[in-house]
Amino acid sequence: MKRHQIIVILAIASVLSITHTASANRTYFGEGLGKACFDAVELGSSARKDLDLCSQALTSGTLTGKNVPATYVNRGIIFMRMERYKDAIADYEQALDIDPALAEAKINMGAALIGLRRYASAIAYLEEGLTETPISPHVAYYNLGIAHELIGDFQSARAHYSSALEIAPEWTPALRKLESLSPADAVTTQDSVQGQS
Repeated sequence: MKRHQIIVILAIASVLSITHTASANRTYFGEGLGKACFDAVELGSSARKDLDLCSQALTSGTLTGKNVPATYVNRGIIFMRMERYKDAIADYEQALDIDPALAEAKINMGAALIGLRRYASAIAYLEEGLTETPISPHVAYYNLGIAHELIGDFQSARAHYSSALEIAPEWTPALRKLESLSPADAVTTQDSVQGQS
């Protein structure tokens, strides 16, 4: 069985630790383990040691405020990079339990659900994430394009890729998808999904 490759692009939320590639953004205020987890995600890590670092940050009792759900999102991004989508979803659910309006958790949840081929649920989370004013909405639109393309809705896919490019006109992943999109050239499971945190 072929697997979707999820590239995470974190979305930086004003006081949150969050990523950039599906696509995601990140932000973290402070020092210590939470910042180290954020830095690992920022550098594109999928290493077990960085996953352990994020886990240690979450169990240390030193995180406060918005950095707690942000660290769950960042650890979820590392899980996605490891193609451990169910673990990523569990972390995004934890983040949303703490902050139900966290756009980046919803957008990354959508990316993880694409990885599990749960396209209708992915679309719902991505659309909901857009209503929460994410830092990098182009990532959500790109992932919506991927999800729609994978279900054969090429018109919606084109519209979402175009929306991503209205926000980030030079963004290469969306440019490539829009240029290559035709009903004969459907997305393969090797195409990248963009995530946001």
